[in-house]
Amino acid sequence: MIGESPVGHFKNDSPEIRHEKPRQTAAHTSDNISPTLSQEQTSLLTEHLGLAIKADRFKEALAIWNRLGDHAQPEKLRFFNLKSAYDKSRLHAYVEFEDALLKLRLLTAAPRHDAKRLQAALTQFQKLLEESKNPESKLYLQAWRDLMQMEVDFHDGKWVDLKFDPHFVHWSGDTRQWAFENPTTAVGNNIGLSAGLRLYHFGEFPGPKEVTAEIETLRLASLLLNVGIAIGDPQRTGRLFWVEAKHRTAGIGRYDTPPGGVQLPSPPTQLRVKVWGPEHFDYYINDIPFSVFTRARTFSMRSNQVGLATLWREWMSGIVRIKNVRVRKLTDPQPPALSDSQARVDYYTKLIEREPGFHAHYFSRGTANVRFKQYDQAIADLEHAFKMLPAVAHHRVDLGIAYSQTQQYQKAIEQFEIGARHALGRRKTSSQRLLAHFLAVVPDPKLQDKKRALQLAQQVVKAQQGKVIEGWSTLACAQAANEQFAAALESLDQGAKLNPDPDNAKEIADFRQKFMNQQPVILDAP
Repeated sequence: MIGESPVGHFKNDSPEIRHEKPRQTAAHTSDNISPTLSQEQTSLLTEHLGLAIKADRFKEALAIWNRLGDHAQPEKLRFFNLKSAYDKSRLHAYVEFEDALLKLRLLTAAPRHDAKRLQAALTQFQKLLEESKNPESKLYLQAWRDLMQMEVDFHDGKWVDLKFDPHFVHWSGDTRQWAFENPTTAVGNNIGLSAGLRLYHFGEFPGPKEVTAEIETLRLASLLLNVGIAIGDPQRTGRLFWVEAKHRTAGIGRYDTPPGGVQLPSPPTQLRVKVWGPEHFDYYINDIPFSVFTRARTFSMRSNQVGLATLWREWMSGIVRIKNVRVRKLTDPQPPALSDSQARVDYYTKLIEREPGFHAHYFSRGTANVRFKQYDQAIADLEHAFKMLPAVAHHRVDLGIAYSQTQQYQKAIEQFEIGARHALGRRKTSSQRLLAHFLAVVPDPKLQDKKRALQLAQQVVKAQQGKVIEGWSTLACAQAANEQFAAALESLDQGAKLNPDPDNAKEIADFRQKFMNQQPVILDAP
């Protein structure tokens, strides 16, 4: 079932086109159709139904729908953005309360930012729900009454539970790919070659907000599947803050999947996103700060909308369970920009003073200290955080960098090894690149592994599609460590050509001079 937000029926309305008198409906071709409908007649009636609804000809549309029964063509309903249960109830409600509901459109038109307007709409829908004598009207009236209550609670600063129901009345997207389990839980089946799972909530949640959800991948029919929370942006697209489910590969570049996919008995993952604006957000997986997200141009979301989705890749397939989706107005102070490392250190220091037992603040301050080049403080923060939560791979690369900058090369390599095996996304690639670099250039021969450094560096350049100069310079260092100086010079040239970056010019020039003299790059001894 595909549906449009209740707002979708109202957003183009204006007072000038209100119909205050009962409309006269002309006879149409459905009056002469025999009881047994042909496919062509069903198609014609379904299209007429959609046009009648768009034109607010409620009685006529309801008569057509009753005439069709269960034979309305699904593709025609999708074209007009109709959900059978919800939109049929809407027609009953408008036939019963046409004048009142037409006036209510002024209160419910998007965007809805005014708390007084929301409270007035809530009162009106509650009144209509109590007065209704038609049971068929109540699904629509209850849906809007509940939606207004959610938005009133959001403006009051309360947590709002975004619940599910068998008809997904508060959700749009390809709801056919989702199944209702209970009011707090839905299960989605992401089929390969489709556009991925999409589920957008109708509610308007403006301004800074915090969204949480529990995500569990039940079965994988592909190597991995990324699923998460979608947040609308002003460009009517969205951003996806995702977690990755993955099963073990069976050899490089391939994986074995039994029929029906691989069952993953892992516990649910807690995902939490704090959004202050398009470029300001914090994002946690099981309370561990993350930074990997995707700008999803294929999403069609309003800026105040939240949703659930999978990262689209044509080969991704699997079954996911999502539960306990909640949203609240965010009143926490906005963190400084990532580029302002000192301000971020001060910000997270205040949070640590307030919540000294919360490991995420130590991870965040440690990462900021790495960027601020305060490596001793970074080591203290990150070591403390890992004592509190040792099974975390995401920030191992930050601790490895801090160790390397204080010439603790063995400890750095150990951290990069953990990150290379267990981290996700760019953090994994960064760990592999730094591990390759240090295995090639570390001054202690006992810590060197030149052949492995070369293999890792080649994998990194391939993973980065040759678009990152650090990958090429790492490959060049690994080639030089293996006395492949001509290849090392070619790698430097390739990187400089693809990534002209003046900030790297001096380092590249130093590397080039060494390789021309057939000398590898070796770090200073501790």
